[in-house]
Amino acid sequence: VEIDLHLVDLTELKKIVKDEHKDNVRGYSTYNYQKRNGKIISREFDIYILNNMPQSYFIKVAAHELMHIWQYLNSPEDNSKTLSEGSCEYASYLVVKKNFGKYYDFIKKNFNENEDPVYGGGFKRVKKFVDKNGKRSWLKLLKTKEDFPRGY
Repeated sequence: VEIDLHLVDLTELKKIVKDEHKDNVRGYSTYNYQKRNGKIISREFDIYILNNMPQSYFIKVAAHELMHIWQYLNSPEDNSKTLSEGSCEYASYLVVKKNFGKYYDFIKKNFNENEDPVYGGGFKRVKKFVDKNGKRSWLKLLKTKEDFPRGY
């Protein structure tokens, strides 16, 4: 899979982003494809990341956006936004939690304190699901059209 990475300024990033989180955006990914006779014949993946961020934030954002690419390749398009974004946040968490330093500590703290229902709430639900069922079950869930089971 080929992924084009673009480092962009905030003005350009906001032009690309198509959702309500435009004001807090640090990264965004796109997936375009062409079909012929019901089969995908070409795919294009692009990741846009805000330039001039500290390395720790770049790593967090890159992991989040790469998880979107994984979902484009493996998950149904109609997975819930909470499951999708929570999973991307969880993927970032897995990468960030292995690093140390004041910026990383700040990022780790923010995963648990984020009160956004989609990003923060989704992260907490995914983490709870993985803690109880394991990473394989989480990735399997993402490949289905199902949402979080009851209790998550």
